[in-house]
Amino acid sequence: MTGADGAAQEKARPVETSGTREDTRLAVTFDHVSKTFGTQDVLQDVSCTLTGGHIYAVTGANGSGKSTFLRLAGHLLRPSNGRIVVEETTLPSPASLTGGHLNREGISDRIGAEAPCVCLPQRGRHNNDAATTPLTRETLRRNLGLLSPELALSPELTGAEAIAFLLGLRGFTLTDEELHALLGRVGLKAEDAAKRTKSCSTGQRQRLALAVLIASNAKLWLLDEPGANLDAAGREVVRREARNAANHGALVLVATNDEQEAAWADEVITLGKTRTKEKASPSGRGAERMRGGAGHAVTKQHNISICASTLHLLRREATTALRSRSSLAIMALFAITALLALSMALGGAILEPPLLAALLWVLLFFAASMGLGGTFASDESSGALLALRVYGAGQAVLAGKTAFAFLTLVCLAIVLVPLFFVLLDAACVAPLLFALTLALGLLGLAGAGTLLSALTVGAAGRQTSASGLLPVLLLPVILPVFLPAISLTAATFGGREAGISLLVGMGLYDLLLIVGASLLFDSLWYED
Repeated sequence: MTGADGAAQEKARPVETSGTREDTRLAVTFDHVSKTFGTQDVLQDVSCTLTGGHIYAVTGANGSGKSTFLRLAGHLLRPSNGRIVVEETTLPSPASLTGGHLNREGISDRIGAEAPCVCLPQRGRHNNDAATTPLTRETLRRNLGLLSPELALSPELTGAEAIAFLLGLRGFTLTDEELHALLGRVGLKAEDAAKRTKSCSTGQRQRLALAVLIASNAKLWLLDEPGANLDAAGREVVRREARNAANHGALVLVATNDEQEAAWADEVITLGKTRTKEKASPSGRGAERMRGGAGHAVTKQHNISICASTLHLLRREATTALRSRSSLAIMALFAITALLALSMALGGAILEPPLLAALLWVLLFFAASMGLGGTFASDESSGALLALRVYGAGQAVLAGKTAFAFLTLVCLAIVLVPLFFVLLDAACVAPLLFALTLALGLLGLAGAGTLLSALTVGAAGRQTSASGLLPVLLLPVILPVFLPAISLTAATFGGREAGISLLVGMGLYDLLLIVGASLLFDSLWYED
């Protein structure tokens, strides 16, 4: 069945309800918005209002700004001029609305059950009972979903793990039964989701990303060339799910130059002008009954704290690192090779405590620089960073990345420090002070290195020319931790005593680094 035939056969039947369920929808308003990249004007003076419950196709010539328009709507980009306002409108109970058409859809919050009634008011009618609330950036992110060839899943995770990870960042959980039903909705089998995503075909990865979008219960769907890499059956799945989401009140934006995809829409926006299609009656836009009891909402959502999201991301980082082993191997290989070379060059000579301490921290610094440089670059190169920006909260991503960097450096120290003592004949006379100094020094390296890694890739999906300069950028930032660490370490090696104030100063500077990174990171989580 073609997309046009499917849309024509969508039927709704009026029902009665005594419930008090509220219907919330988003509205996105562009107010004289322009976007410029360097000296190139991509969008100029765009003004329009897009409302939930409808599909809008955004068309135009190559380079006209279709993808930019979508990302501006989702606040993944900042406008150069003008403003974009996203508001949430809460409609009263469907039974209390007049002029609306109630549609019962074969979907629900639980797979296989009947769906709640959703009211689709007639277009153009104003509802004086609706309550409108502007959304914060964080709230919008929790209601945003994206399907794009540029969005990739973590390559070292299996399809099922990737779905669970991204949904977990939003506080959603899936049972095995729900996962199997969700995979069936997008035309995948259980064995497809058991493979690592890097082993999946591009079409399978696109379907996995669609599965995440469906299960996230997003109220703003951004479909950027959604049919890319998909066969005819896959494009029909996207059409069906987009219509189903709109019938549940979602605002669906489709950037495309494909006439069949544009035919899904209720309105077509050609950049530079707007063309309104002949609008079908709401009763003729009812949801089709999905196979397997499919629906817009298939997951159970729980309130998720920053700590829970951080742990969720930490588990993903650990899984990816253990399976790829690239960054861990590079750090360990560099540190051990440099230490062995240094030991052979010294030929058994005994070094003074200050020099021993300086050598230890120099080894840790350069080994950390080599590993921390990939904190965000690996996600950027694989395309997974865009998925993190859409589904993850910025503070949780920063905390998770920093925590993993710290644990990685601790593992490095566990391997390197004993070898350092053995090969360079060093002795520690104050183990507790040494451990505290090492912990605070590594925490400073992890915090500063994570932030600078985000800076060098823009933390927004574009590589900058500074990506190879992390050691140069890191050294001046970490010096207030680095120098006291050397003095305190020398004292633990039997050198001149160092005041406890140095340890307190290291802790305070670490705190300053972490707080400063937290304040700065939110601005990096946008793409200029």
